Amino acid sequence: MKRSFDGHDRIVQAILAGDSRAAAEEMRSHVTGGLTFLDFIAEMPDDFEV
Repeated sequence: MKRSFDGHDRIVQAILAGDSRAAAEEMRSHVTGGLTFLDFIAEMPDDFEV
């Protein structure tokens, strides 16, 4: 969960800084960085509620 949040945060920070190139690079890295949906679910805390 933290890893996913960190990836999203880097994208948002680049957007807020007006750096479209960095935002695009962070987005590419985020979607190809090896974190699958199953990884995301496996890393969720036991007490996570939807």
